[in-house]
Amino acid sequence: MLPAELLIWGRALDYAFEDSYLARRVLMSPFFELPASLLWVVAVIGALCMIRAFFAICKESRAFDALLYSGFSLFMAALFLLFRMPVAAALGIPLVILGSIAAWFAYRHPDRLPFLIPRDDRRPSFYERLLAAFQLLPVICGACLLFQDGYLLWLSFRFTPLLILTPFLGCLLPTREKLRSFVSGSVYGLILCGIVFGVMSLFAEGILLLDLCICMAFLFLEVEVALILREILPKIRNISLVILLLSVAATPFLIPPICSPWIISLSMYMMYLFIDNRSAIRKKLLSRAHFSSPDIRFITREEYAAQAWGFGAMLVAWLAGTQGILVVIGAVAAVFAGAMWRTWILCREEDHLFLNNFPYALETGALLLAVVSFSGSRTAAMVMLAACACAAPMMRAIWQTGALISKFGEERPTALFYLALANTGLFFLLLVMYLSRVTPAILIGTYFMLAGILRIGAASYIREGGELKRAFGWVLIVIGQFISVVPPEAPLPGPQWSNGAVICGVIAFAALYLFRTFDFRNRSSQGSEKI
Repeated sequence: MLPAELLIWGRALDYAFEDSYLARRVLMSPFFELPASLLWVVAVIGALCMIRAFFAICKESRAFDALLYSGFSLFMAALFLLFRMPVAAALGIPLVILGSIAAWFAYRHPDRLPFLIPRDDRRPSFYERLLAAFQLLPVICGACLLFQDGYLLWLSFRFTPLLILTPFLGCLLPTREKLRSFVSGSVYGLILCGIVFGVMSLFAEGILLLDLCICMAFLFLEVEVALILREILPKIRNISLVILLLSVAATPFLIPPICSPWIISLSMYMMYLFIDNRSAIRKKLLSRAHFSSPDIRFITREEYAAQAWGFGAMLVAWLAGTQGILVVIGAVAAVFAGAMWRTWILCREEDHLFLNNFPYALETGALLLAVVSFSGSRTAAMVMLAACACAAPMMRAIWQTGALISKFGEERPTALFYLALANTGLFFLLLVMYLSRVTPAILIGTYFMLAGILRIGAASYIREGGELKRAFGWVLIVIGQFISVVPPEAPLPGPQWSNGAVICGVIAFAALYLFRTFDFRNRSSQGSEKI
């Protein structure tokens, strides 16, 4: 039923945005130039992978789960392209891949074969090399969707189309460890290139945006080649300088004269250093969660919460403009009232089933009610909700970073680390969408779908009792699908800065300390101490 449901959603999404710039741009993608016979072959391969995994599951085995999740992503991508759904292809394929990855980690089984290649110095088998190529496929496809103007340039010449296949040379690396490192590094490389492209696209328009896509396509190519050379060259000190010199020598002969080769080479080198040292960076960050003196607190949990709410209120007031300042202040007051009500309920009934599983449901409901009530019209309410959707992931990232550093959260340090990174990435994506003037419905729907995927992935870190959280993640995805196909209204307005945004941030910052003072739980504990 799920493929049929996704096709219905994709058709409704394309119908709602058939005249948009996104639909016209994606239709120019080289994927839509592929012959229908090839797409049918890809769809059949994906279906056969799912059928093989289905028979394994009927025998109570999870040894072929990788075929199930990978085959489903391949199957849906082929269907979106076959039925020529440009908007569904641009949004649906990445969401299906991310959802499959989150479900893979959330639904674990002891007899499952590892999806990632094992870490050892043995020679990889043909199946493992094929699996690595299968894992690289969505990375390359994602690069083609992001930097499609650059790839279209490659396809217009005789030999440059072969450059698209260059990353697959990494599948010929001699050991499992090198192969695994290259595949994971390719994912990080695409993320870094996507971040740079998103930031630069905010300042580029017209022909500059076309040149930027071409530069980013070559930059991603050089990052992939550098990752292959890293595994081939000997492990000696300052070997990265050799890679930099090779890039400086080769870049002028590769990229057309639209950008200085030095910019591409140095950008590639900075990304390469980050990817090469990602394990050390991760260990350094996580080591602070195991600080030897846990009683030391640089910032208290209330101050982290105050920073999150202050940042969120100021960002929403900036995005929504001066007409949204009073709405933001009313929403802060409503959230304060909801928080006081929640603590009053928990003081009377500590084992409250709903509030223990969804601790901030009352505050969220009060926020939504205040935004809808105080906004003057439906359009203004949608703009405010879109601005709140942009701010929410970064607020959670600030809180999770504080929980990681000061150890006041109940989650595992690795879960907090990855959730903080994921929410930061989600915030960046939504902010770029807002500044790109998309419609409120598509931004809010994307937020719900990605938030649901993150919640499903986060359930993989919960040892017990994660079923309800996983189910709630699927509900969020469905809600996001319904919202994203709402008939489009006017695009989002441009941000307007004013001193009122700072005032909103200060009010939200101070509200957390006011809540701490009048918290029913603190008052009851102080009373018991006096007794």
